[in-house]
Amino acid sequence: MKGEAHIENTNKTYKMGDNKYKAGENYLLIMEENDSLFYENIRYLLVTDIYIPINNMNQSTMYGEAIIIDGTQKLTEYGDMRSFINNAVDKSMLNKLNQKSAYIKSEKIDVIVSESDLILEVIIEDIEIEGILHSGNTYVCKVLDILKGKDILITDEYGNILTTLLKESVNVGDKYILSLNKIVDTSIIYTQSSKNSVMSTEDKNFISNLLYNID
Repeated sequence: MKGEAHIENTNKTYKMGDNKYKAGENYLLIMEENDSLFYENIRYLLVTDIYIPINNMNQSTMYGEAIIIDGTQKLTEYGDMRSFINNAVDKSMLNKLNQKSAYIKSEKIDVIVSESDLILEVIIEDIEIEGILHSGNTYVCKVLDILKGKDILITDEYGNILTTLLKESVNVGDKYILSLNKIVDTSIIYTQSSKNSVMSTEDKNFISNLLYNID
């Protein structure tokens, strides 16, 4: 996907989506594991926008700019590359330690309710985006009641949110209790927090009692 990306902590804007890679050439890829409810298998994604051609390392870039070692020289030698990789991996692991898991692995309702960012009663208004590459659809949901997460919930002027849920887990026009997470703090799209995040409204009192006991 081409376009521009902005990195807030460095106030840097760079172009993304340009394919620099050529068949038959060797490259170093720094990747991390990505486990999602919406993909059948674990995926491996580039840690960030890093481009390192093995046979021409002085052309290496990060966020579209030359990679500089110790503030003075370009990445040119194997030792420089090893040092850069170790530093990048250390930062990636630190970031992962500060992040919550992509989804709650437990199937126990009390754990799901406790660890989810939000618990909402909603009615499914419509499908906003139908997933093509993964097994999730993004729905327009009207929030009817907030059982958990009132301080972090952001809706539109009509009280609606966008929520990505597993396909065939809900029907348009029906009401549900959903346990959700925010992808990031500034996200306007919410995602189901576990495989068992879609619950019947008949469970509302039971979930409310769980939340009362947790608090």
